[in-house]
Amino acid sequence: LYASYDTYEFTQLIGINPLEGLWGNFLEEHADFPKMRANSSSYRKNAWTLGLKAFGIDDPEFGHVLAETFPEERKGNPYVYEETFQVLDSLKGKYQLLLLTNGSPDLK
Repeated sequence: LYASYDTYEFTQLIGINPLEGLWGNFLEEHADFPKMRANSSSYRKNAWTLGLKAFGIDDPEFGHVLAETFPEERKGNPYVYEETFQVLDSLKGKYQLLLLTNGSPDLK
């Protein structure tokens, strides 16, 4: 499904994967981000609906509920490596830190 969208090649270039497509808003205005933003709602609904069907659950309404719920749940429960904050705390007094991404800053 993810590879069928016309923005697939762009997502591969900048390292955005199908999981990120389930919750990213792609708010940037340059490159193919506006296309990704336009596709995101249908991608999310289709991904969840097809995923449910793969498990024998034919319920498009529930797929739509999951498509709307997952982004908020994902943003509210980020995965952080156990040592992340310890490393950042040890570096912050010695170095100026910044976040550099080749992807959508909205996802970071």
